Amino acid sequence: MADVQQTPTSLCCCRKSPPVSGSPGFRPSAGPGPRTPRCPLVDVTSASNFRCFTLRHLHLDLRINFAVKELSGWLVLDLVPMQPGVQTLVLDSHPSLLIQSIDCKVPGQMDPLSLTYRVDPFTDYGSSLNISLPPNALKLAG
Repeated sequence: MADVQQTPTSLCCCRKSPPVSGSPGFRPSAGPGPRTPRCPLVDVTSASNFRCFTLRHLHLDLRINFAVKELSGWLVLDLVPMQPGVQTLVLDSHPSLLIQSIDCKVPGQMDPLSLTYRVDPFTDYGSSLNISLPPNALKLAG
């Protein structure tokens, strides 16, 4: 029997991304001229409440098992609420995603809290993942 081939992949927002174009260190410019203020765009294909939070850090760790056609892993989001009273984090998801647990590290506590969540249908191509947040874990950005 052949060995099960697994490919580990890790992504962290602290790592530098590769150059966008063929030249080393290439970064596209904003272009000449004054910048005009824009109205916030609305993504009708998203159920997320991303405007309620600021992302301070992201770490994604994946394991790919080609033999059984399976992708597994974990994601760490370090979020700061942008407004008071936010009690739910809503992320875009997909019905094919199997979530086993969602935990939250609360400042001043040793063990992470297990959070309650639900997955609601949103469109034909996605779902919304609604995560209930503990009030003692939320500190406003400031």
